[in-house]
Amino acid sequence: MPAVVAESQRRRKAAQYMKTAGVEDYAPMKNEGELGWLWGRRILLFSDSVDRFMMEFFCKELGRGMQQPAPHTTATCTIPEFNLTFVHWHFAGSFTYRPDWWWMTDMKAIAFEDRWEQYWGPMNETIQGPNGYPDLILWQSGLWDQRAFWESGEANHEKDVYPMGTRVRQLVWQEVRFTAARLRKFVGRIALEFPKSPTMFRSMTIHRVSDAGDATIYDLDRLSRAIAEKAGHEVFEWGRIITSLSMLYKDKTHPGRGPASWLWADMVLEYLARGGGAGDEQRKPYFDGWDACHPQLMNWGGR
Repeated sequence: MPAVVAESQRRRKAAQYMKTAGVEDYAPMKNEGELGWLWGRRILLFSDSVDRFMMEFFCKELGRGMQQPAPHTTATCTIPEFNLTFVHWHFAGSFTYRPDWWWMTDMKAIAFEDRWEQYWGPMNETIQGPNGYPDLILWQSGLWDQRAFWESGEANHEKDVYPMGTRVRQLVWQEVRFTAARLRKFVGRIALEFPKSPTMFRSMTIHRVSDAGDATIYDLDRLSRAIAEKAGHEVFEWGRIITSLSMLYKDKTHPGRGPASWLWADMVLEYLARGGGAGDEQRKPYFDGWDACHPQLMNWGGR
């Protein structure tokens, strides 16, 4: 990330004589700083506000802002000096409908099929990288599924009575089966829409103050890893790496700007470089393109 920030500043300084430099103005510089592999890349995030904040922090490091037309829908960040674009599609979890016992008032469409039709599909042109598809896809839905199962248990069972009426529990079998079926359908949709895009499950984050209440997150993480492996996806281990590092959080749910966001940024850049085949001789075959090491890297890793 430091090399990208430095090159961004250099390019912007070189173009400072232009009032509003755009992608076309930076195009002649695209291969400078040994960062030609970054030019034109598109990163698609199916996730929650955790990754939306990480995307926003990434762009702030480069002096750019994020655009979000409405909460819990989509968000975009573009870095013209690299023709680099992040797109966040808010994934509201596995539920198939909007229950009357709980949901955010500004969220009308919940099922991913409905969100694809209403919010995501119209943005298809914005997520096409140099090869005509997203260059990296990350997905996960842990915190929303956790909250939905908590609220469902309290609304439909005797509150504070173990297990369903409490938040300190693991998933029950019906929840496991339901979530597995929905996530299989979701990753199937990704494969249908973006069959050539490198796709990764982003390991889930827990809360800043975590206890047995996050047992559901560990269950959802394990379940998602297994589904990701069967779908041929690798695991983006950022959430697992920062587990228990509560000092990195800015509130009870979201890791803040700093070491956690810098790690996220470095990992995204690493996987983009690998997908673009940009590396040195010492690291071959890892940088011979995404497929070179993919069979060895798509196992779920346990938890």
